[in-house]
Amino acid sequence: MKSSDEAQLVTEAKQGNQVAFAELAYRYRTAAYAAAYIRLRDHHDAEDVAQDALLTAYEKISNLVDPHKFGAWLCSLRSAVYFVNCRHRRPESNAPPNAKGEGGSTFASSR
Repeated sequence: MKSSDEAQLVTEAKQGNQVAFAELAYRYRTAAYAAAYIRLRDHHDAEDVAQDALLTAYEKISNLVDPHKFGAWLCSLRSAVYFVNCRHRRPESNAPPNAKGEGGSTFASSR
C-alpha cells in the first residue's frame, strides 16, 4: 500500500469520511488480529483486542498528528487495549489456587 494513499485515507477519515476509515480498518484488521494473537494465543481474545483497537482508532483518529504514521499509531492503540484487557483479567488469573478453597492443598484442608 502506498504511504501517500494511506495518508490520504487518514486525512479523509479525520474529516469524518467513514468509508475512508472503513478502508483503513480493512487494510489493518488482519495485522491487528495477528499481533494480538501472538500475545494472547486465543482466537476470541485476539479478535476482541483487534476490534477494540480499531474502534479506539475510529473514536480518536482526530488525535493522530501525522497521517503517515497510522499503522504505528494503531499498533500502540492495540498494545494499550491488550494491557487494559490483561489488567481486567488479572484478579481471576493471578488469584492463588486456594483462594476460594480449591486445589486441595494442606493449607486449605486444614481449616
